[in-house]
Parts: sequence; structure tokens; C-alpha cells
Amino acid sequence: MTILKNDNEFRVYCSKIVGHSNFDNLVIMLILISTILLAIEDPYEYPLSKKKEIMGILDMILSFVFLFELLIKVVVYGFAFNGEDSYLKNSWNKMDFIIVFFSMVSIIFKDIDLGPIKILRVLRVLRPLRMISRNPGMKIAILSLMNAIPDIGNVMVVSMLFILLFAILATNFYKGQFFSCLTDNVPLEYHQFIENKYQCLDYGGEWVNEDQNFDDIGHSLITLFNVMTTEGWIGVMWNAVDSTKINYISQVNHSPINIAFFMLYMVACSLFVLNMFVGIVINVFNREKESLYMNHKLTNL
Repeated sequence: MTILKNDNEFRVYCSKIVGHSNFDNLVIMLILISTILLAIEDPYEYPLSKKKEIMGILDMILSFVFLFELLIKVVVYGFAFNGEDSYLKNSWNKMDFIIVFFSMVSIIFKDIDLGPIKILRVLRVLRPLRMISRNPGMKIAILSLMNAIPDIGNVMVVSMLFILLFAILATNFYKGQFFSCLTDNVPLEYHQFIENKYQCLDYGGEWVNEDQNFDDIGHSLITLFNVMTTEGWIGVMWNAVDSTKINYISQVNHSPINIAFFMLYMVACSLFVLNMFVGIVINVFNREKESLYMNHKLTNL
């Protein structure tokens, strides 16, 4: 039920405002301005500076404009008990309501220096999310990501099994072989005599390990996950190529065959698995798009 009847003059006037072709465009423009203000705000700036004061006034004005938008929509659609068209019956409107509500609370208690109030002020960064509810394309993208989560979970399980398989192989192949001798404190003439861990320590060097190594399953999983992202994987591959034996220093191009292991891993886990993720998201995106335009109800001739 709603307090105002459908033919109420004030409600009809608010309905004309909400239904105007430029209403959503104006709101989107204000959201963009609010986002820009958040982006250029300097947290280290002196609180009483002129720039800080002006930005605070603009932020307050925008907050009240968004509150006005919320109120006229509540007048038009009803708050929560006006049937399926009620304002809070829409999930996107719920997000808008939460953002506006916390914005107003942070303004009311802006002079109170308490931890919870500071957290409410930080929630202003959620304002750009209001753009989603006004852009059908962004809506489809977000819904696609959310609806793809179950399928993505299945792919993650498969990818973790692949990574675990390669981690076990890598641990057996390269365990303890990524160590090197740090010779900063060793005289230059003794460098040529260092071939293993014990000679390194005898001559005053330090036996150090690479951050990315395959000494155990845990380190192997972390290293292979990093390799899967293609970030710094070339260095890991060449460390494997130069590796020799446990407790022995590396030699340049000692085992070029190790390149095959990393090439196979990149194809199986990086390219193949990541393409599966992309394929799932695209498939769900197309399904959501068909559902939005009701194309899924059309029959083939």
C-alpha cells in the first residue's frame, strides 16, 4: 500500500520528473562529478584548506541531490510495500539506498571523530557503483559475473588439480636446486673454486635460495601460480634451465630440456585454463543478454 494515490498531483508531478528522458542522464553526470571529486581528494591535505572546504561543500550538495532523487522515486514507486514496483523491491535500488543512507549519516556526524564514523565516510567510494543501475550493459556484465560464479568454481577446482599435478612434478625435478652462493664477502680470486654449498660456506659466502622455488609443495604451488599469471615466469624458467644438483651452484644452460616443462605448463594451465574462465563468462553474458531482451523465448523456424 502507499499513502499517496496514483492520481495524486504531487505523485504525478514526481512521476513526470523521474520519467523525463534527461533525468537519468543528469544523475549519471552527477555520479561522474562525485567520482571525480573522490579521485582528486587528497587525504593528506590540511583540513581547513580552501580546496578541502570547497570539495566538502560540493560533496554535501551532491549527497543532498542524491537524497532528493531517492525521495522522489520513493514517492513515485512507494518505499517497500507498494507491490513489485516498490523502490526497495529492486536490488539495484537497495544498493543506491544504502549508499545514500551512509552518505547522509557521515554528513550528520562529520564533526564526530570516531572510528565507525570514519568508516562510514570511507563508504563514499561506493558511489561510482550507482552507475551500474543506470547502464543496461554494465548490469548485464555484473549479473554475468555473479551468475558465472558456480561454473567458475568448477573451473577453479580443475585448474587447482592441474597446478597440483605440475607442482608435484616440479618439486621432484627442482627441489633444492635453486640455491646460489652470495659471494659479496668472498675475494674475487676464490670465486672460480666455489662449486657447491660447502665450498661456498668455507670461503665466507652465503648459501641463499630464490624467493620462487620448488623446495616443497607449498612453495611449488605459489611459484607455479605466479608463473601462471605470466609475471616473472621467464626468470623462473631460466633458473630451472641453469639448475644442476642439490647443494651445487647453477651453471648457465645446464639443462635446456627444462624449457619443455614450462612450455607445457603455460599451455595447459595459463592459456587453456584462463581461456576456460573467459569462455564461461562470455557464455553467461550472452545468456543474460538473451534473457534481458526476451530472445530466449523465440522459437526457431
